Amino acid sequence: MGYDFFGKGRGRLELNSAGWEKVFNTALKFGWEPLGTRATDIEEEMHGVGEEGRRRILVDQSATWNGSYFGNYYQEITSDDAVALAAALKRALLFPDQHEGEEVDVPDDRLLVDAIEFFHQGRCYIG
Repeated sequence: MGYDFFGKGRGRLELNSAGWEKVFNTALKFGWEPLGTRATDIEEEMHGVGEEGRRRILVDQSATWNGSYFGNYYQEITSDDAVALAAALKRALLFPDQHEGEEVDVPDDRLLVDAIEFFHQGRCYIG
């Protein structure tokens, strides 16, 4: 399984499962405090569900949503959360020896740079 991150009006960041786990865990080790994702109605919108139907579905999904960053549910990463994630990844790139906890296998520079550039732009979705 892979993860496609996208935001309105910009390109995508495509990561395989291992890549997203490395990015996620690296950000945690370098001080990111996840806020949790939010349920959205994007998938229903793409499939032509009307506004009222999407609103009902979103209310139902929001009541049971667990805030996970894993899975392809078109969940939203808020702008503040995405920017904080990018900042933690930037710390990993600039100061790889200054982290919290045990040793960290910091991902390669290209993966970090791509993720930093994408998440620094703010709100996005996981699909």
